[in-house]
Amino acid sequence: MSASLLLSRLATLFFFLMPFSVASPGTLERPLIGYNLGAWCLEHPSWNESFYNTSNLLRPSFIRIPSGTLGNYWNWSSGAAISPYTTPAGGSTLLDFKALLDATEATPIFMLNMLTDSLENQIKMLHSAARVGLFNTTETVLLELGNEFYFGSYSSFFKDGGVYGALCAQWMDSITLEFPRAAFAVVTSPSFGSSGQRILSWDDQVFTSLKGRRFAVSMHEYHDSGLGCAGCPLTRARATAMLTAPAGIASKLATTVSKLPAAVTDVWVTEWSLNMNKDAVSKEAAVFGSWASGIFTAATALLYACIPRVTMIGKHALLGDVSAGAIFGGSDGFNVVNSVDPSLPSLPWTPTASGWALGILANASFSARSLAPLSLSPQSTLLGAAFDDSRAVIINMDASPAQVPRASLPKAVTLFSGVSADALLPINGIGSNSLLPHNGTVSDAMLLPAYSVTQFF
Repeated sequence: MSASLLLSRLATLFFFLMPFSVASPGTLERPLIGYNLGAWCLEHPSWNESFYNTSNLLRPSFIRIPSGTLGNYWNWSSGAAISPYTTPAGGSTLLDFKALLDATEATPIFMLNMLTDSLENQIKMLHSAARVGLFNTTETVLLELGNEFYFGSYSSFFKDGGVYGALCAQWMDSITLEFPRAAFAVVTSPSFGSSGQRILSWDDQVFTSLKGRRFAVSMHEYHDSGLGCAGCPLTRARATAMLTAPAGIASKLATTVSKLPAAVTDVWVTEWSLNMNKDAVSKEAAVFGSWASGIFTAATALLYACIPRVTMIGKHALLGDVSAGAIFGGSDGFNVVNSVDPSLPSLPWTPTASGWALGILANASFSARSLAPLSLSPQSTLLGAAFDDSRAVIINMDASPAQVPRASLPKAVTLFSGVSADALLPINGIGSNSLLPHNGTVSDAMLLPAYSVTQFF
């Protein structure tokens, strides 16, 4: 099947994509579901209509550009990477990013290059971005000050968090003179299992250097499936166990956020995913690409969205393979360690399991101003939330269908639509490895399929 034909089918399945209004200028809505663009787009320039169309179906509220680690080495004026990284001729430019943002109506988060570029040149980049239409200078521009500098590999650039924080203060002051509505996030350590003196002391050193200021923090959250069992195949029992993990993952982040100083206005989770670290992955069961991994992704994002002060939830990454990507960047998207089936082909420019599941949540929450968890007890395998009292989403993480009483949903919703599949099924967009759609009219008692994600509107 051609990519264009499949995209037509995807658009039909995503019929619940509605023309919600874009957030009003200068405001940050919560929750904001978005994506880190990722190194893939810089290393494999992918700017084409199929990529744009599928990105739009996934309805990102924001896109982080140019990417994370590779963004520390990006030459914005040429679009190419700075040594030791390399990118194809021409690389990825501001105009490429604009085409993607125009296609999706997403807001950009600029990850500023504080490592291999100067403050003056990054200000020039922002002026150029404004001139080509990436953002309007009368609106808030979202700026993340670097990427993961708490790791020891950056110690020759930033001796500690105090040095980094002091430089952030300089960049904030200078950039604010040029862009008075700039909002800044400084790099802080993740909530999970950090060790070593540098990373353990990093946050307090940053906050001390920025005393007297108010700012956001950016965090990157990568978590294991919790299964262990190196290379073991995904079984139904393991899928069930895996889907209990999001609650603990979100609880850990909530605890970390609750301990942040009052000066921190909000938390931008600009990268999060199942752990892709080679050492960690080598100890894990084979889960990448399964529908269980998609349900895991949507459940984690929804729980993150309910944490006070968490205002942005950015999946890593928009384009790539089943280890992290929301959209397949090639036909070998399953050929990674701990894929459920490394030999399985993938159809480029179609959503992965994670992309499908998160796309439904993103559609339901796009431009929402309020979120309220749904009361679905005693069914602990159901997660749900209402957005603006006019939309809702429910995730069924159980192997059995679940009945949802009409009274648990906002009164304004009248229709529902979603997708489901066997938790063990690899989702590659081809033939029988596809999701099953369900839709209908809201009634007094609805039965949601097993392992489903459903939007109500």
